[in-house]
Amino acid sequence: MAITAEQVESSNTLEQFRQEFNSLQSDVSGLEAGTIAFTTVQTTNTNTTTVNILEDGSLKFEGATDDGFETTLIAADPTADRTITLPNESGTVVLTGSSGNELITDKTSIASAGVAAGSDELLLSDASASALKRITVDDLISSAGGLTSVAADTTPQLGGNLDTNSHNILIDDAHFIGDENGNEQIIFQTTGSAVNQIDITNAATGSGPSIAATGDDTNINLTLTPKGSGKVIIDGNGSSGGVSIDDGNIDIRTGTGAVSKIKFYCESSNAHAQTLQAAPHSASSSSVSVLPTASGTLIGTGDTGTLPLVAIDIDGGTDIGEALVDADLLIVDNGAGGTNRKVAMSRIATYVGAAAGGFAIANLDIDGGTDIGAALATTDLIIVDDGAGGTNRKATLARLLTLTDGNATALAIALG
Repeated sequence: MAITAEQVESSNTLEQFRQEFNSLQSDVSGLEAGTIAFTTVQTTNTNTTTVNILEDGSLKFEGATDDGFETTLIAADPTADRTITLPNESGTVVLTGSSGNELITDKTSIASAGVAAGSDELLLSDASASALKRITVDDLISSAGGLTSVAADTTPQLGGNLDTNSHNILIDDAHFIGDENGNEQIIFQTTGSAVNQIDITNAATGSGPSIAATGDDTNINLTLTPKGSGKVIIDGNGSSGGVSIDDGNIDIRTGTGAVSKIKFYCESSNAHAQTLQAAPHSASSSSVSVLPTASGTLIGTGDTGTLPLVAIDIDGGTDIGEALVDADLLIVDNGAGGTNRKVAMSRIATYVGAAAGGFAIANLDIDGGTDIGAALATTDLIIVDDGAGGTNRKATLARLLTLTDGNATALAIALG
């Protein structure tokens, strides 16, 4: 039942006072018995600041509809004096049995950029203490050993250097590391059974960083492959300088003003080097030098080595086009197996005994000649010293017959 007693005014009659007193007595009995249902309780009306409810007592709220369903407020059996303070604001009480999100539905959202990780706090259930406690975002992340997932953040950013802590970074096949604009810088391709890889090593002062092939295999290639007609370019842009490599071709360009060159060092501490060098610009040369087909040693203009006779193609040479003279030069092997030297044609004349312009008779080995093998004819030639001590000339055998015919009588008398 509800409280029925009302306030007695000075204008009320004695009968009205009796009726209100009886109502008050019934209400007090109901309060004591716990059967009174309050519509509104105002402590100012009862001249007290505290309403005490006896043990096992409760407050029951009928709600907006007077029906068989009420909301009952009871207190657990306290082991000490407890105080529950209602906040100075309007809202809905959230209970432990609530399954909805009433606590956060009317709260303002905050973006990741607005979170002060060092001071903003979350509410955490401390299982060991069976209590709710506050924790900063930084402490929560740290307690988990760092970030466990950034999948929900499409633009994650670091606040400092990323230390892998002796672990690895795993990258999916055909995915990349990009620049600040999201463009590809390095794309990683995956081989499922990979055992070889590259190592990139930095260096201290005085040394350069390195890129090396490493892995389980003993011998590992390092492949650099340009795209299409592109080239692998080293130490320059491949146009005004640098070395360009494409399929079957190496271009060496200079950006320093010096001619391009290749140095080949010896096997002992790189103490010596032979240099293959391009001709200067002033030579206007675009010649092509073809290496020999057989194994051997190349000989330079300043070299003292030997050139095999078979390497000289005399048949392919150009004829001198004129008579030989004493000043013309030949190549002579000095002493057979000695040093190749030059010799003038005049030395041949001296060698054969014709330095004065003629051959000594003693130098003619007629006994070693080949017999003519036929009868002499008037057209056959003989050598004649014109005038004795004159010029050697040719004469036909017909002249000999003319000479003997003129002296035939004298010859007959002389012969008897």
